[in-house]
Amino acid sequence: MKTQKLDALVATSHDSVFYLTKAYKIPARSIPTRLSAVVIPASGQPVLVACAITEALVEKSSKVRGAVFYREYIDSPIELVANVIRSYGLMSGRIGLEKIALSARFYDELRDCLPDAEFVAADQITDWVRMVKTPEEIRLLHSSALATDRAIRQAFMTAKPGEMEKNVESRIAVELLRNGADLVEHVTCGAGENAALAHPKAEIRPLENGELIRTDAGGIFSGYMSDLARTVVVGEPTGEQREYWEILYHIQAQIIAAARPGIRGRELHNLCLELFEQHRLIYAYTITGHGLGLGQHDTPIIGPDSDIALEENMVINLEPAHRNLGAIMHIEDTVLVTAEGGRILSRSADWSSLKLS
Repeated sequence: MKTQKLDALVATSHDSVFYLTKAYKIPARSIPTRLSAVVIPASGQPVLVACAITEALVEKSSKVRGAVFYREYIDSPIELVANVIRSYGLMSGRIGLEKIALSARFYDELRDCLPDAEFVAADQITDWVRMVKTPEEIRLLHSSALATDRAIRQAFMTAKPGEMEKNVESRIAVELLRNGADLVEHVTCGAGENAALAHPKAEIRPLENGELIRTDAGGIFSGYMSDLARTVVVGEPTGEQREYWEILYHIQAQIIAAARPGIRGRELHNLCLELFEQHRLIYAYTITGHGLGLGQHDTPIIGPDSDIALEENMVINLEPAHRNLGAIMHIEDTVLVTAEGGRILSRSADWSSLKLS
């Protein structure tokens, strides 16, 4: 805040509000009008603005002691945010906002409430605060990644010829919950022609022998995300399928080993592209990975424009994918950045073979 000369910061993203308060489930991702915000002055105590139906939860779990509540569909949450800013005497202050998270409607209302204030984007501040993980966050991300890996493997064990593609996708969701997820965040699953789509919608169609089947799936565990991608073959893989998978698997191993403190996101991405070029593979996506935590795609992004250097105890996902044989082969793992290179947090079993045993 000092660097950007802010008088106050207003955090409104689901992830930042939870990170700052620890009051789980205050954010309602599916109800964008149910705003929660934390107003943090440069001098003074922060105040949480939240919907009145969460008051008991806030009293029970929030580490931010000051809180004000609005009645949903009766009071304006933005008017309460503005009142908090006024209470600090910052009516004409320089106020940082998470502009990516704040809707245009709420932003316009806030400007109308505080016409003399200067509002600037401060998303980078909240992103950077969450980049390096605490030991407790690492433990939680590790356990949730292993739970997700187990869920996918348990569901894929049923992916036999004749089984419905939709049934496999449904089992992944069920197994996520059985393995401890509070919510299923996302599950995509596709086989055959559908495996060529980035995020396929599973269909009621029987799996065929020799088809690739691929999923990208994750849940929410105590507020934190999991996000893994796995690819296998229905039945027995061909020699060509085995060959391409072994190359992809070893490319991922090389970029994981290179995930050390100091390497920049674009450098790790470029290494992945170079390895693909060496093996004459077609790269399927535009990035190689991303940060993981309270958000599914947290900072840093491992892509062509990322100048952020990795730091020890960042948690990132590395997910090389290539397009060939009429499908996308995709493997995504959660990785802890250490001085010795990346340490995989998401393997409950061996995925080096396309055939599960």
